[in-house]
Amino acid sequence: MPIAAGSCVAFMRSVAQIAEDLRTVRPTILNSVPRIYERFYAKMQESLAKASGAKRCLFDLAQRVGWVRFCKEQGLPALENAPGALAMLAWPLLKAVVADKTWHCSASASASR
Repeated sequence: MPIAAGSCVAFMRSVAQIAEDLRTVRPTILNSVPRIYERFYAKMQESLAKASGAKRCLFDLAQRVGWVRFCKEQGLPALENAPGALAMLAWPLLKAVVADKTWHCSASASASR
């Protein structure tokens, strides 16, 4: 189906080369088995454990704001304790400082395991 829609489909060469393949292909959508997502998550948690309190707070805020934005775009109910309007206005900065860099951290997860 993706090919019929005009999408490019790429397959990873091996588990050992996932990080390199992701940096090369830079996919918009990643279909994978749960183990790959678990590796990404573990790498991010490892990085956050080593990070300063300020970096962890920024990550948590970016995650909350990003989730609220996603829910609004999808027409889903928002969180009860959603970030305020000021935090929502900070999204462009949070995206540049945290969210865009999170992908690069995740892409290297398999290379370090």
